[in-house]
Amino acid sequence: MKVKGGMVEEVTDAGCAEGTTVEVRNLFFNTPARLKFMRSIATETGHISDAVTRLALANPSIRFRLYNNGSLTLDTSLKADLKIRISDIFGKDFLKDIIPVEAGDGILRIHGFISKPENAYSAARGLFIYVNNRWIRDRGINHAIVNGYRSVLASSSLGGTGGGRYPFVVLCIIIPSQHIDVNVHPTKCEVRFKNPKSVYELISEAIKAELAHSRVSFFRAYEQKGIMGEVREENIDYGNIIQSVGQDMSFKAGYTYNLPAHQIEPVESAGDIKPLFWSEVEIIGQLWSEYLLCEKGDEFYVIDQHAAAERIAFERLKKSYYINRRVNNQLLLMPQKIELSLQEREALEGSRQTITNLGFDVEPFGGDTFVIRGVPDVLAGIDCRGLIKELLDELISSEISFRIEDRLDEILMRVACHSVIRGSRQLSDGEAKTLLKNLGDVDFSSNCPHGRPIIKAIPKVEIERMFKRR
Repeated sequence: MKVKGGMVEEVTDAGCAEGTTVEVRNLFFNTPARLKFMRSIATETGHISDAVTRLALANPSIRFRLYNNGSLTLDTSLKADLKIRISDIFGKDFLKDIIPVEAGDGILRIHGFISKPENAYSAARGLFIYVNNRWIRDRGINHAIVNGYRSVLASSSLGGTGGGRYPFVVLCIIIPSQHIDVNVHPTKCEVRFKNPKSVYELISEAIKAELAHSRVSFFRAYEQKGIMGEVREENIDYGNIIQSVGQDMSFKAGYTYNLPAHQIEPVESAGDIKPLFWSEVEIIGQLWSEYLLCEKGDEFYVIDQHAAAERIAFERLKKSYYINRRVNNQLLLMPQKIELSLQEREALEGSRQTITNLGFDVEPFGGDTFVIRGVPDVLAGIDCRGLIKELLDELISSEISFRIEDRLDEILMRVACHSVIRGSRQLSDGEAKTLLKNLGDVDFSSNCPHGRPIIKAIPKVEIERMFKRR
């Protein structure tokens, strides 16, 4: 069947394998009003691939192939199950990071797969919700999923204005048709449940149960992950941010304190205190291997060593980029392989030059696999596959792959954050001094690139009041 401009032109027999082939050319060629609202080719291609991805996940037994300008961009398995279909679209490595979930009774049932908490996205685009094989958007279900991950995932507000981390979820809800109303949205992408509370509770409790079985602690997560809402990584060196100077002398054991947090209440941020002369600040110890303790005159300072190193790395990256129009990179002795989904590949191709200017050398390796051959020099020795995924995820969710330069600072912030230590680490005396020296050489040294304070000041008078001496 050939249709042109909404009119059927030709209907003939066709010799082909069993199935359906849809070919679209010159969309909206005769409706200029619709055509002028089309976005860039990369963005519209992303919308098409999103639609095909949703259909492919809903129908794993059917094989899907997607071509773009004659090039095969998606090819799924024939008569697959949902797990294999996820592998077809997101890569085989993705399977080790997902957990099956199934719950319900004869009337209401759910099944699908959820990601481990440590493999979350920076945006909510990894949520695929289906009701009776129909893809839907539902704010209540989104919040039920977030509630299931509560205390094991950094705080987020799906559909809201807050930031945070978001899980990957493919969830199929099976419910009798008389218990839902599908006629609440023109595109049929929303439904109304007869008893929404039971649906939300089932989803939330099922996710909690599966995560609990996967050895994720809900009640004592801080012992393994630190305070929830923060991201913790393995301890790594400061790299080029801190270079040991002088004799490498660790702090003595007597200088490490473990004061209860409620006994110290900082009264001012660094933005409110007088400018600091970092060379005059005396380092007196380290707290919990995360904060430097310093004094100068009648003031006592607590410095977040991660936030300080992050600010230094960010300012150096930004200076390097705006002067040279690229970030200095370093070739990897052992290239890192990474599997990308269709949407991620499209985002990479649409922003390849800028990604290269940011110091990343990413090349195709065949099929869905790419290799990272070079990274920014501040990331030398760090596994950058997660960072590449995060950057591409931001491009996809923001639909700005064609104007990535507009958010360059945000991308550099993310690179800087990955390049420095997160978590506990005992600094030598030389490392601590170099950190403060470098901090004094950059702008905005009172806050990290994300706006969090680097330093808190506690005047001597406040400490005297704390001990009832005033």
